[in-house]
Amino acid sequence: MATPIARSAPQGSHEPAAPISARPAWADAGLFLADGSVFWGRGAGAARTAVGELVFNTAMTGYQEILTDPSYAGQIINFTFPHIGNVGTNAEDIETVTPAALGCVLRADITDPSNYRAAQHLDEWLKRHDLPALTGVDTRRITRRVRDGGAPNALLRYDPEKRFDLDDIFGNARAWPGLEGMDLAKQVTCRQTYSWDETRWKFGEGYGRQTAPKYKVVAIDYGAKRNILRCLAGAGCAVTVVPATATAEDILRHEPDGVFLSNGPGDPAATAEYAVPVIRALMAPKASGTARRMTGETARALRASAAEARGRAAESRVAAALEREGWAILARRVRTEAGELDLIAERQGLLAFVEVKARPRLAEAAEAVSPRQRARLMAAAEAWLAANPGRGAAGMRFDVMLVGGDGAVRRIADAFRLGD
Repeated sequence: MATPIARSAPQGSHEPAAPISARPAWADAGLFLADGSVFWGRGAGAARTAVGELVFNTAMTGYQEILTDPSYAGQIINFTFPHIGNVGTNAEDIETVTPAALGCVLRADITDPSNYRAAQHLDEWLKRHDLPALTGVDTRRITRRVRDGGAPNALLRYDPEKRFDLDDIFGNARAWPGLEGMDLAKQVTCRQTYSWDETRWKFGEGYGRQTAPKYKVVAIDYGAKRNILRCLAGAGCAVTVVPATATAEDILRHEPDGVFLSNGPGDPAATAEYAVPVIRALMAPKASGTARRMTGETARALRASAAEARGRAAESRVAAALEREGWAILARRVRTEAGELDLIAERQGLLAFVEVKARPRLAEAAEAVSPRQRARLMAAAEAWLAANPGRGAAGMRFDVMLVGGDGAVRRIADAFRLGD
């Protein structure tokens, strides 16, 4: 039996959705989880059914980039930010030509766009790409469900005729095999090798072109985002993109200074069946004259792109773990005169200044933190306090934390005391 979950608030209301047990007369769309939970709402985009893994995204901007990110293949995206669609869509803010996500779930109805770059309404864009959407539900409640219970199988259905066979719907949701063992990289990878020279977007200029590259980089496309390729081009690289199934010989033929392994969707273990032999061949001594011999700048550019992706994912996991333990996240990615802080959190009169490490082994013990790391973190925290004197009330305690960001989220709590 379906669990009473969310009903859409009336048009124009700012109240969160309230629980109900059956489809209300106005509902023409719903999100159905394999555990029997139902979220009723209004449909948008394409009138169709999509079944996959339900995940959430907390970004306040970039919904078009998120929906076209190949990493979301096989997934339905639940957006926590309520105003999705308010800047419309355009032909530039995409990470791949064909969206990989299966559909999306939104808190509010899609509004008319208000942005000078908008070329199309989000609702029309979704229809053009055959993507269904559910609007008018409590997306933060859904987020808590995913956060606490893991990403469930889900079915999103938008039917203007309001036909919902719940037995069939839940049967399909439960029958979906899940992402474990699923190789989605082959579905989203490019089919042919191509060159890339487009650089990042700049206000008043748009995207640029790399006309004088210093290095040659081969990017293996397991689900590469265009913006990663733009970053590489902007770092001075002539980028050649090859399919996920390219052989070591295919790659080395281009005589690269470096090889970039993109992120991608699905189960890495499934992709590893053909990716690992190629990577081992590239790392072999006989390849030392090509892929292994990177210049310093090229290596730094590749490491920076990969580290940024790992860091954002780790930061989100750590923030969720802190919130579960009663911390309120005050700010993310704060830049001070003395350095950056990934998170600033507060709980029961304690301020925490957090640096997240995507590689958890770096934070397995307080002894793993070097004096230099400790001094830098403390200096950044003290700089923030100096710039925000209202936060340093008498009697308030300040701590600095270095947090590992793997799935288990290791923590070093109260590692460095700034003062009582």
